[in-house]
Parts: sequence; C-alpha cells; structure tokens
Amino acid sequence: MALVFAAPVAAAQDGPDKGPGEHAEAECEQTFTVLHAVPEKCLEDIDTDRPHKTDTPHTVPAGHVQVEAGIAEYEIERWSGPSENQLVLANNIYTLGLADNTRGIKHASVQVLHSMGSYRTRSRNFGFSDQLMVRTKLNLIDGPMELTLVPAIVLPLKGGASTEAGGFVFIGGELPLHLDFELNVGATSETDPETGIRHAVPVVTTAFTRKIAYGFSAFVELYSETSSARWKGVSSTFDTGFLFTFAKNWQLDGGAYIGTWGDAPRITPFLGISSRI
Repeated sequence: MALVFAAPVAAAQDGPDKGPGEHAEAECEQTFTVLHAVPEKCLEDIDTDRPHKTDTPHTVPAGHVQVEAGIAEYEIERWSGPSENQLVLANNIYTLGLADNTRGIKHASVQVLHSMGSYRTRSRNFGFSDQLMVRTKLNLIDGPMELTLVPAIVLPLKGGASTEAGGFVFIGGELPLHLDFELNVGATSETDPETGIRHAVPVVTTAFTRKIAYGFSAFVELYSETSSARWKGVSSTFDTGFLFTFAKNWQLDGGAYIGTWGDAPRITPFLGISSRI
C-alpha cells in the first residue's frame, strides 16, 4: 500500500509530465538492436541504395530487413552495329539493420550485394555471377551532414578466383532547393587474371536527388572508376532516373546509366523494386 501511494508523489517530484509527442520521441531515440527492433511507428519511408551507384550513408533500421531487387538491367555496348549486349538479372542488395543509437556508432547495418548473372544476347549464353560483396555500414555522424564508413570484402563463388577487399566513405546531406546530396569515395582491390597481380580500383561517384510530388523523386549522378594497373581503363557514366515510394515500405525505380567514357556500356536501362520488413 505504501508503494502504491508513494508512486504518484515520486512522479510529481520528478517534474512535469511529458506530452505524448515527447514520449514518442524518447521511445524512438532509445538504443535498438537486431533483438530489439525499431517499432513500426518510428520508421520513416523506405530509403535505398539503388538505383544510384552512389550509395546512401543511411542504414536500415535495426531489426529490419530490406531487399533491393534489380529486376533487370540491359547493357547496350554500342549505339549501332552488332555487339555483345547483355541482360543482367537480379542485381540485388540484401540489408540487415544491426543497431541504432549506440555509443560511438550511431547506426550500423550489414549488406550482401549479389547479381544472379547475365544473358549475352549475341552468343545466347547465360553466365552465373562468380562473386558477391559483403560490407558493413558504420554511421559515425548523423545530422545535417552524414558520414558513414564502409569496409567491404568481395568473396569468390567459383574456384580459382581470389578474395578481394576494399573500403569506402559515404557522405550525404540536404542542400538548398530540397536537394539530397551523396558522395562516395573509396577503392576495392582486383587481381589481374592473366598476371595474378593485385591492384586497386578507385571509385568516385556523386548523386543529387530531389523529391517532386506524390512519392516521386528524380536523380542525376556522375560515376567513375579507374584501374590503377592501366589508366586507360577509366570508365564513367552519367545516370538518371526516378524513384517512386508507393507505400511506406515499398519503392519502385527506373532509369538509365549512360556511358560517357571508357569501357562503360553506351546505355543501360534498368528497373527495380525494393521492400522493407
């Protein structure tokens, strides 16, 4: 009985009661893990890495799984004349949210990037993908400007191939005119199959995305990568497309990657869909 009567007195001494909004905000700012998932009411609209090649510094909320499915990408090697075009299928990203609001690391998630394979139209041959990438997003700065460290490892799926590694820095923020800005800088290693020599492949890519209306957003992007073993191996693309969030946890995307230099295909139309559970 003493505890029952003492509880209201203790509550009154702690200070004024918090309103519903403050309680909800405090609940959403607590620490979450895989075993203690972010509640649905705390989730914002789905936020994806695709269709940009420039990935977001944001992570998937802890305890949730996100599948970003590249339905199809059709790589056209030349504007005219016969060429070995290829249809890339299921170029997917699978993400698990690990933790949110922890000490030191604001947000963390782990990703698996894998493509089923590609069908070469001229030779009429389907080849399964021979590697996948596993990487971890470690968000260190979460605010108007965001910074995320991304260590990565590339694992072979066939015998004889080598394991590669790399790392990236993902930066993002909101600019005037409601533009979302993203920048990726980093490199992965690559082993020359003929010489067996390992070398770096630096990557620099940046994207700008703007919300339009009714769940639609549009983006433009500049992407480039260079093999340090042969500087003539520079390849770059100009990319553009749309994102359509038609439900809180669902997004459709489409557009094209347009080759501007080097080994990049002349144009690659794409279509994808993403979901979060």
